[in-house]
Amino acid sequence: LSFGSFAQSNPKVFTQGLFSIANNEDVRSLETAMRSIPSLNVVRLDFNTQRFFVLKNDATPITEDDVKSWFGNHANSVSCIQIGVHGQDEVKSFPFTDCQ
Repeated sequence: LSFGSFAQSNPKVFTQGLFSIANNEDVRSLETAMRSIPSLNVVRLDFNTQRFFVLKNDATPITEDDVKSWFGNHANSVSCIQIGVHGQDEVKSFPFTDCQ
């Protein structure tokens, strides 16, 4: 019971989605750059599935523009962005089937 209270009192926001980057080295470099952003707690970019997951340190809202800014020169490769509150909103399973 106290764990649930702790999780709710310290909410964090997440985003996940897809990207399209053909070069694995570019993905690794981008992941390293994103991990250096102080407000981001977890950054995972998976080259094989072209899926990303990012967890922020706090509950400050994330916008699609934020996500695209983190991807820099690869911003146009990002699609199917989902944003939510970790522990409250569902993290969708891969593969995403309901992208707009």
